[in-house]
Amino acid sequence: VTRHSHPQELQIYCRDCRGPCVNLHFLSGECVLFPNVQGGRIFTCQPKNAADESACAKTIVSTLARRAYRRPVTPAEVEAKVALFKRVRSDKPTFLEAIKIPLAAILASPHFLYLVEPERTTGSSEQLNGYELASRLSYFLWSTAPDEELLSLAGKGELSKPDVLRAQTERLLKHANA
Repeated sequence: VTRHSHPQELQIYCRDCRGPCVNLHFLSGECVLFPNVQGGRIFTCQPKNAADESACAKTIVSTLARRAYRRPVTPAEVEAKVALFKRVRSDKPTFLEAIKIPLAAILASPHFLYLVEPERTTGSSEQLNGYELASRLSYFLWSTAPDEELLSLAGKGELSKPDVLRAQTERLLKHANA
């Protein structure tokens, strides 16, 4: 994550990126990964007017945070990021410029950067919840976060069923990411 010319503006640079590059850094060939594009998996809505912006920001934040944190997000987590959006909105010329700030906060969060799991009692053999199982399986077989199918099954409580777990393991192993 690199601070850019504007004090509150962040851009994400990486090598070997997957996804659309807005431009390439002319010296290093790094891809600017935080695209200024509409639609897709991040910008899931576009407000039609100023009155729609908070609701759209909430949708975008909750969708990205769920994927980034690999678990359901709490209303307090979403509201904190929407409040950040509202604080910076008056300083930004467009909705897209303002929504980048809470999205960057999500991507800088320990819940995204690290695999955070609840503390367990020493010596206990508690079963993993569906989201923990999805994350462990995906990181073990793909070295990346769980996809939507794993997260959906985790949310429904299906992933811990032996036949579903076996089928998902086989699906992940057959995928190019394995």
